[in-house]
Amino acid sequence: MKNSVGLWIIVGICLISIPIIDHVWITTLQIIEAIRTKKESINFDTGLYYYLVITIFWWLLLIEVFGNNVFMRRYKKWFGPTIVAWFFSTILIAILLPLYIDKLLEDSGYTACQNPNEISRISLGKKLEFFTKPCKKAQTK
Repeated sequence: MKNSVGLWIIVGICLISIPIIDHVWITTLQIIEAIRTKKESINFDTGLYYYLVITIFWWLLLIEVFGNNVFMRRYKKWFGPTIVAWFFSTILIAILLPLYIDKLLEDSGYTACQNPNEISRISLGKKLEFFTKPCKKAQTK
């Protein structure tokens, strides 16, 4: 495979990742807005934040495009640790941010109810619906 083919594959993945990451942050902002306006029910998929891991390709694109630069060659030894640190940071965000939002919802008076028909097959996590009134499943916990 030519170098240019690999570059275009990484560029394509980075372009695909933009709407995915946009969806993650828009959904987060919608949940926060729903909490602020005291919406009666709020849908929340805790596995949504694992999509942030795709941003690792942004680092790969940066290294691929500017890797032959004099500045980048000087700091070449930091490429690997930076990619690994970014990967673990996105995993940490994917674990901690849903916990924070879950706590924020519960502190705002919402009760979590899991709909067994809404099991996410694409990502890790639970698909929850938060209500201002207790649901039957939340009462049996």
